[in-house]
Amino acid sequence: MLKVLGGSLVVVGSAFLIYRLVKGDDLGTISQTVKGYGTKVKSSFNEGYSSVTA
Repeated sequence: MLKVLGGSLVVVGSAFLIYRLVKGDDLGTISQTVKGYGTKVKSSFNEGYSSVTA
């Protein structure tokens, strides 16, 4: 289950990266965007995890 999730995340991430590059964003802008998404995902995951274990 987790492997499937990780695999689909990689696919989505790659597609997103290519899309942004085609749109003309430079890598700095993209990495900032990805960092923002990563932080959001991590915090929502932590919230979900702590509500499950609580």
